[in-house]
Amino acid sequence: MTRETLLRTTVTLISEGGEAKVRLADVAEQSGLSIGAIQHHFSSREELVAAAQVERLLGNTESDITAIASLLGSSNSVSEFRGAMRAITLNVIDRSRADLRLERISSLAAIHGRPESRASASALLSKLNGVFADVIRGLQDRGYLRPELDPAAVAVFIQAYALGMVVADLQEPAVDAESLAVVIDRFMDSVLMPDG
Repeated sequence: MTRETLLRTTVTLISEGGEAKVRLADVAEQSGLSIGAIQHHFSSREELVAAAQVERLLGNTESDITAIASLLGSSNSVSEFRGAMRAITLNVIDRSRADLRLERISSLAAIHGRPESRASASALLSKLNGVFADVIRGLQDRGYLRPELDPAAVAVFIQAYALGMVVADLQEPAVDAESLAVVIDRFMDSVLMPDG
């Protein structure tokens, strides 16, 4: 619990002022823990910041995957699944998530040149995409998704387009969310089995 508190506090500090402004004294004060507690869990400020950057990289990925997984049990047809996925899509592409996406991009940049952080990020993202691939396999088993598609490839593609929405976030004037959703619907049409 202490480690998670320290990471959450550091993530907040990075989001508020950037990595360079993170000081152990501020982490201790804002987390309500001592510098000794920080040093017990992290050998240095650099290790703490690097671990926090990996946490930032995950963003909402886990909750998005969980939302899609919940559709396995609640959808009774391809049509129902398609409708529920549309709601998730609109949430994922919403510009209110722009800051989160930018933070994830920033964290990707921050792990560059930090081999241990890159390895940690790779392990965590691979684990999450493995869980997502299992969800996709479950959708294939129910007859919702085309069986010839590699579940891992679909999982990676969906994660990539969700993170890539940062391009739409920066587009001015903004591309209409409904227009983006229609494009994503066309992708969904290509991977979903026909109704019936």
